[in-house]
Amino acid sequence: MGLGIGVLDFKDIKSIGQAFADEIFRVYRNKNPEVKISWNRADEEVQSMINRVENSM
Repeated sequence: MGLGIGVLDFKDIKSIGQAFADEIFRVYRNKNPEVKISWNRADEEVQSMINRVENSM
């Protein structure tokens, strides 16, 4: 299987829930380590939630 890449674009997204962030940035990553996830255009609140989940791992 080839390398997968997912890019999330948070343009115009003002917030995300902890459950969403946890599912994508912890659960999905753990189940699919071959898929590289990146994101762009996250505002301060969205980035803060992503950081919270990433720092809990």
